[in-house]
Amino acid sequence: MKKTGIAVIVVIIALVIIGVLYVYNNGKTKMIGGDKDGGGCLIGAGYSWCESKQKCLRIWEEACPESFCERENVEKVYKCGEYVRVVSSLLGGGSTYYEDNMTEIKCPVVAPDYISEQCRVIENINCNEIC
Repeated sequence: MKKTGIAVIVVIIALVIIGVLYVYNNGKTKMIGGDKDGGGCLIGAGYSWCESKQKCLRIWEEACPESFCERENVEKVYKCGEYVRVVSSLLGGGSTYYEDNMTEIKCPVVAPDYISEQCRVIENINCNEIC
């Protein structure tokens, strides 16, 4: 009987200590994958802050104009209506237009008679330089 009483008291004390530690650490534990960037976007989920759109997004799902500035062989980047225009720095590279869903429209450097109708329409949209 004495041993059972001591065992019960030890278990109760252990539970109290565990409870106190849980309450003490509850607000201080860091969730795995919960890292956020400067814009408050969840990095582990693939989100990053897009300044021009003022929101978190995944750049492979939705175009963020400034994300193209850091790519290789990019001369200039423009925002043209609903499109992002990326001008190649390679000789004859032309431009690639990206829709918000990251669909690409390639407009190579060709003689005026050979420009596709789609490129002809897009290239007449007013653009603002991003970088």
